[in-house]
Amino acid sequence: MIAVYQGAGTGDPTREGIQAFLDHIGLAWRGVDAADIAEGALDDVDGVYWPGGWAWPYVRDCTPTAKRAITQLVRRGGVYVGVCAGAYFAADVIRWEGRLVEYDLDLFEGLAEGPLDEIEPWKGWKLTTLRLHDHPVNAGESEQTALYWGGPRFQPSPRQSVDVLASYGHGGDAATITFPYGRGQVLLMGCHLELGWDAAAGHMDLSGGHGARWAWLERALAWTLDQGRRR
Repeated sequence: MIAVYQGAGTGDPTREGIQAFLDHIGLAWRGVDAADIAEGALDDVDGVYWPGGWAWPYVRDCTPTAKRAITQLVRRGGVYVGVCAGAYFAADVIRWEGRLVEYDLDLFEGLAEGPLDEIEPWKGWKLTTLRLHDHPVNAGESEQTALYWGGPRFQPSPRQSVDVLASYGHGGDAATITFPYGRGQVLLMGCHLELGWDAAAGHMDLSGGHGARWAWLERALAWTLDQGRRR
C-alpha cells in the first residue's frame, strides 16, 4: 500500500498521473493529507508518494508531528518518493529563483535548486533529455525523454551519499537521485516521469499509452521498495 499525498499545493496533473500509474501497475494506494498523516495514516503503508505542485503549502501544512511520521516511515524501512515539488519538500535547503530557503523535513541533506532556466524558465514546461547512469533501475538504457516543469537539480552535502540515476542533458546536473535513510529508501525526481509526452502540449496522457514513461518508473519504484525490504 502506497500513500499518495493529496493536500494543498499538489498539482492536479501530477497527482492524477501518479494515481493512474499506481493503478496501471496494480499497486494499492490511498490518498492522504497533512492531517491524516499527523493522525497515523502512514502507520500501515509501505511508502508515501509526494506529487509535484507547490512545495511551500507542504511545509506549511505538515506539522512537526506529520513530518516526524514521514521520517519514521522511512526509518523503519518504508520509502519516500518525491517528484518536483515533492523533491524540494524533502531537501533541507532549496534555492528557488536565486533565493535560499531552509525546509525542515530534511530527508535529503543538500541543496535542491531550480527552476532551471537553461531547460525552461518557470512557469513553462518542456520535454528534455535525461542521461541515464549505470544502475539496475536503468536496465542498460542510456537516455530517456521526460517532462521538465520547474523541478530541481540536486547537490548533496559532503555528508550525503547518493546514487545518481539520471542527469539533465543540459549541463549534467543530477536530475534523479536515490539514497538510504534509516532502513528505508528515498527516491527524488526533478522531472515528471508520471506524465506522458502530450503533457508538453498541455494535454496530460494518463492512459499508460503514447509517451508515458511508466516502464522506467515501475522499475524505479520496485527497486526502491525492495531496498527497504532487504534491510
